Amino acid sequence: MNLQLILNGIKNYKILGKINKNIKNIVQNSAECSKKSLFFCIDGTKTNGIIYINEAINNGANNVVLDKKYYDFFKHKKEIKIKSQNEIKKQNITYIFVEDVRKAMAIMSANFYGNPQQKLKVVGITGTNGKTSCSYIIAKLLKLLGKKVGVIGTSGIFINNKKFESTMTTPDSIELFEIFAKMVKAKIEYCVMEVSAHAIFFDKIYGINFSAKALTNVKTDHLDFFKTQSKYEQTKISFFDNDNIVILNNDDKIGKKIAKNNQNCITFGQNNANFQFFDMKCNLGKTQFYINNNNDICKITSKLTGKFNLQDLVLSVAVLSGLGFDIQKIISKIKYIKNIDGRFDLIYSSKDFNVIIDYAHTLDSLKNLLLTVKQISKNKNIIVFGCPGERDTEERYLMGQSVAKFCDCAILTTDNPASENPKRIMFEIEQGVKSQNCECRCFLVENREKAIKKAIKIAKNQKNINILIVGKGVEKYQIIGDRHIPYCDYDVAKKLLDDNKHNK
Repeated sequence: MNLQLILNGIKNYKILGKINKNIKNIVQNSAECSKKSLFFCIDGTKTNGIIYINEAINNGANNVVLDKKYYDFFKHKKEIKIKSQNEIKKQNITYIFVEDVRKAMAIMSANFYGNPQQKLKVVGITGTNGKTSCSYIIAKLLKLLGKKVGVIGTSGIFINNKKFESTMTTPDSIELFEIFAKMVKAKIEYCVMEVSAHAIFFDKIYGINFSAKALTNVKTDHLDFFKTQSKYEQTKISFFDNDNIVILNNDDKIGKKIAKNNQNCITFGQNNANFQFFDMKCNLGKTQFYINNNNDICKITSKLTGKFNLQDLVLSVAVLSGLGFDIQKIISKIKYIKNIDGRFDLIYSSKDFNVIIDYAHTLDSLKNLLLTVKQISKNKNIIVFGCPGERDTEERYLMGQSVAKFCDCAILTTDNPASENPKRIMFEIEQGVKSQNCECRCFLVENREKAIKKAIKIAKNQKNINILIVGKGVEKYQIIGDRHIPYCDYDVAKKLLDDNKHNK
């Protein structure tokens, strides 16, 4: 594609070099550059992007997008070791200086892939907890209503029924618009995507005109990055505006705050909401409740378990109603929605013990899980969990306290420790468990597979036990150091359960 066309919509840019050039691909990783690449030079949280320009050029890139603050340095060859004007011309290198590289990358990526976002109805789900479940439910309902659907989120990228792996909840803008283009080619009508706080902060979703935006809730999370709860909350708030259909949780403090300033909002919750739910009855594998929408009362029965799934169902109904679907038709399809992978997923049940896998990895989601288990089951609970490394360390102690209140046995183990010492993470959780002075037994087993094996061994010698394997859900890896090591709770648990069956 011609560089001039890719620059369409970019304002107030400056340029050194030729603009009438053909671009073969666009990248933000200098190691992935090839002949006729356009390289986006982005300053990260740990390094300055300008140090990778020479590597990008050596790998074949002859176009570079960077911040305007570098323009005078490049024009006059000051302070930074760069090629002279004559060398730039000789090698046919074009430097484009923009106000905001991340926003420019989003606009230029959209242009490069033919602005596919304009041919899709994009639904964005943000919030601390529940993004994946809501995305799954909305996508499933849309399919049951006869629509072709794509999904982008933590569990991967789905185009119709084909799955592609992804390492981020919300991909960077280059990958995101490439995915949109693939969806358009596959004749997808609706794209349901999770929108993380980092995606909002880093303008990954800049330039997308969402057909609907929804907020699940805003709890405490990512303080390792945002530093204060206020900055985290403000980032979530900045996602919403008056130009879209907005679905908000009226039981959530931030949801209420956004609703006051939004003319097009639809609210859901237990109090004073457009979609008000009440009379909840929760059992293992069955949830029943009622929705009141403008005095039209509907009974809903679902195979999903727990109040948190109930809230996700109501949000999903509100989203589809906002998109123009008939509420009775929406509700008639809910009975077909089965368990969500990694969300209160009962993978094994016997007269002696049950095994449940859940993705709960924040303090609030862990509390919701434990409370739900206590409400629907009289069994004793054994939990296998850990906390991620390089994340909010204060949550570890608080999560340990919550586990002690609800569980009879805690087996602490690894969960993406990254560069941190796993033993330190487990110790910090253990202090929270011990602070409650309760009868919850606590074991530290660093190897996650061995931790699950220990839980099954303990359960075998007792009766009426729930084993809760928590924190990773459908993730296919463990992050240890800077490596992604293949690992899956589902695979490990099923293998150990099969071994247990054969050893009886």
